[in-house]
Amino acid sequence: MPALLSLIAWLAVCQADDAKDVPLSNAGFEDGWWDSPVDPAGKVSGRVAKGWGDNSSWADVKVTYAVDTANPHRGKSAQRITLDKIASGAVQFTQGARFRKGRAYAFTIWMRGRPGTAVSLLLRRLGAPYTTYAASDVVLSPEWREFVVEGAVPEDADGLLLLRLTAPADIVVDDARLVDLTDASANAAPQRGNLLSGGSFEAGLPFGWSSRIGGTPSPSILDPRPVVDETVAKDGRRSYRMDLPPGSDLELRSPLLKPNIGRAHAASLWVKASRPGLYVHAELERTPLAAGTGIGTEWQRLVLKGVMPYQRWTRLRLHATTPGDGQPLSLWVDAVQVEEAAEPSETYVPRAAHELVLRLNRPGSIVF
Repeated sequence: MPALLSLIAWLAVCQADDAKDVPLSNAGFEDGWWDSPVDPAGKVSGRVAKGWGDNSSWADVKVTYAVDTANPHRGKSAQRITLDKIASGAVQFTQGARFRKGRAYAFTIWMRGRPGTAVSLLLRRLGAPYTTYAASDVVLSPEWREFVVEGAVPEDADGLLLLRLTAPADIVVDDARLVDLTDASANAAPQRGNLLSGGSFEAGLPFGWSSRIGGTPSPSILDPRPVVDETVAKDGRRSYRMDLPPGSDLELRSPLLKPNIGRAHAASLWVKASRPGLYVHAELERTPLAAGTGIGTEWQRLVLKGVMPYQRWTRLRLHATTPGDGQPLSLWVDAVQVEEAAEPSETYVPRAAHELVLRLNRPGSIVF
């Protein structure tokens, strides 16, 4: 399922005008073949598509490459890879690529094989320290399916598009593609309003919001629960409250977001504590957008601003650490929002004008 969701996301991005193809050699496996070098140990044999290579001689394997003309995905031929034996290491089928610092790439390839065959796709640095920039583990079926690995590269580097097998397998691959995704959202429609649902906690704690308490082990930290406080609010009538035992820390996470990359975003939330001395830190995960401050008994607004780097998802995470004075305290959070904007709205903007809520006789609510 993760591979399928990733492929759907990739297809949506690659339809944008600014998703640029990066040329590959013999991407369709139609432009000739070469015999693999003579291997005295008999580890690697057969015929490999020109432009592609095997990087398995270091491993204890027996792998055979062959031209498959019986059922290619498209055209007249495809690459068959048969791994008969593996005692250590992996079979690695590769092509080189030049990666540019700060760019995001998607490598896709069509594959089929015995049901349940596991394959790893990687974007990796060619030389030491052999950094893996992105990886995706997928499972094949007898039918042709397209798979993708995507990620951002933090340096200029000679790299590898890499297909890895670590167990006996018989697979066929065809029609590879490498795309530069970096500018793909340039023409995407702006996402208006608040990207977060339930940020004012009027409907309780909707799906996707989660809390975790950590800190010094003690009976009081065994099972603290967040409270939707109907007596204190910055916006509306309710707020999120967590009563923190001494020596504890809190992590509050929002639902996942799918922002437009390369666009200015602003996140904001209001926080206060039952007494001074609580330090809070907020961030959008996997981005440089972050802010932290000590808070007291009056509402304070944290604002995070910046340009969204490449990633498929992020979420707001708030971390609070109690002072080391052995005393409990309470934290309130309200009016949380993430916007595609250079500056946050002055007032809280709900994601939807109306919410239908089913209140349950247990923690949580069902929100429509």
